[in-house]
Amino acid sequence: HLVVHGKAYPLLQKTNSAMEERLRLLQGAGVRLSLCQNTMRRFEVPRDSLFPFADTVDAAVAELVRKQDEGWAYIKAGV
Repeated sequence: HLVVHGKAYPLLQKTNSAMEERLRLLQGAGVRLSLCQNTMRRFEVPRDSLFPFADTVDAAVAELVRKQDEGWAYIKAGV
């Protein structure tokens, strides 16, 4: 599960044609691609601006906590 938040939100926007094929391959391999709804509100990102294969989670931090409770680990990339 790839959870995107903060200034990384353009990764999952339809306008990001440079990454679309890579993201489709990840999604096709079973990777869930999600954008934080708090980020969407903060940066005024409309749902229809996202790739159709991307979904949303209520809050990135809450999703990470849920995943850790399920036994997952996470890697933070970026600054």
